[in-house]
Amino acid sequence: MESDHSGESWREESGLRWVWGALMVALVMVGGVTLAYMSRQKAQLSNLTAANQSLNSSLTDLRGQLQSVTTRLNEQAAAARAAVAAATASSAPARRLRVRSRRGSRADPCSSS
Repeated sequence: MESDHSGESWREESGLRWVWGALMVALVMVGGVTLAYMSRQKAQLSNLTAANQSLNSSLTDLRGQLQSVTTRLNEQAAAARAAVAAATASSAPARRLRVRSRRGSRADPCSSS
């Protein structure tokens, strides 16, 4: 009878070893998949970081260009306003209004008569 009892014990140990072996294989597979996933995530993070730096650099350049254009436009607008003001000021004395008096002669409102 002892031989039957030891045979069952061997079967139980064999089955237990098989379960432990399957668990170890599954654990190694899960670890491998996890490492592959983490490696992929790290590569994507690196790519996103590089793209972010490139976009930040482009945005900084664009802001500088926009500031330069804004400054030039403001200078041109100020120069145009100054030119209009100068033209208006220089032509103002030449455009005197003449008002007719009751007698029909023209009189200069700016002159004292």
